[in-house]
Amino acid sequence: WVSESLRSFEIVKDRGFISLMKTGQPEYYIPTPKTVARDVRLVFDYTGKLNFATDAWTLPNHCAYVAVSVHLEHEGQLLSMILDIVEVSKVKVNRNIDIHCNP
Repeated sequence: WVSESLRSFEIVKDRGFISLMKTGQPEYYIPTPKTVARDVRLVFDYTGKLNFATDAWTLPNHCAYVAVSVHLEHEGQLLSMILDIVEVSKVKVNRNIDIHCNP
């Protein structure tokens, strides 16, 4: 989100951003600007294979979500990063996935 929206990496220190991210999950870990910058550079500079995955689920309140993540190996370690999570509010989930993944 930070990179896609052309935001400064420092936004992860913003009180409002932190409050929003921790709403409903106060224990949620917010990475430092340095960590975000490192991870963004790693993905853009990576010359190996990137493996993308999706996951979809519905909460008990009937809100459906789809997540897109990227997985790669860096210095012998598996790294996994969530790229986006979107709420799918309409009945036709397949069409919504297509719209969000192919704007």
